[in-house]
Amino acid sequence: MSYGTSFRYAIRRISTSTTPLPVIYADKGVVVINKPSGLVSQGSLQENDALNGVLSDIKRTYNYNHDLMPVHRLDKMTTGCLLLATTPHMSRELSRQFQQGLIEKTYLAVVHGVPSQSGTIRKALMLRNGRVSATDKGKESITSWELLGHSGRRALLRLKLITGHKHQLRVHLSRVLGFPIVGDALYGTPSDASAAHMLLHSSYASMIRFRPDGPHKRYTLGIRCSPPPEFLDACSSFALGVPEQDARGCVVINGVQMGHGDVLPLEGRWVGS
Repeated sequence: MSYGTSFRYAIRRISTSTTPLPVIYADKGVVVINKPSGLVSQGSLQENDALNGVLSDIKRTYNYNHDLMPVHRLDKMTTGCLLLATTPHMSRELSRQFQQGLIEKTYLAVVHGVPSQSGTIRKALMLRNGRVSATDKGKESITSWELLGHSGRRALLRLKLITGHKHQLRVHLSRVLGFPIVGDALYGTPSDASAAHMLLHSSYASMIRFRPDGPHKRYTLGIRCSPPPEFLDACSSFALGVPEQDARGCVVINGVQMGHGDVLPLEGRWVGS
């Protein structure tokens, strides 16, 4: 059985499987998972045991030839889109796109307080002893935000990660903007120290892909990842409405949302809920 045939067979099989893998999208070169809170995407070998188990299960279920490789990180308590490369070539390509700023990543966050309607944070960050602080030295880190709604003491923001420093969103919101993320035990308020969940969700990621043939080979592949129940429940309890486009996952090709049954390039399939 050829690789292409075995991949198509695996996609058909997984569509009716009850295996609780967090995969929401898969094609020949890329897998996107909806990372749950508590799963470490990078760290020590011991910390990575759970992730390695998930990656091994995905490789076996989808009949990939190579070990899957995360090409970026999400903090342990952050949920949402985590991009995995299925080949060394794709790992190098996605890393190049990250370095050149071609990959777009947006997040949803619930914060303490209500910032202005929109804006951009430009502040350098420094890592020391496992904690990140804002500084006037070093390379500038950039985050933009948009206010989606508020309910007095809480607000729902859409964040765009322009650069990619460790803990950038959390420190920019807490230490620079002055509105920490609800549930952030490290940079949040004293009431967040014992929180079960941090309300930060990687909701969308896009990358450049290429069809093997045809007049328009280059296209932008976007994956929208639905927030977990604990995020939606918290928003409901705070009377914060999550926009419909952010509440449901989907594939976006060149800015156009695709139906879950649409034929996608590179044998891509939406397998999320």
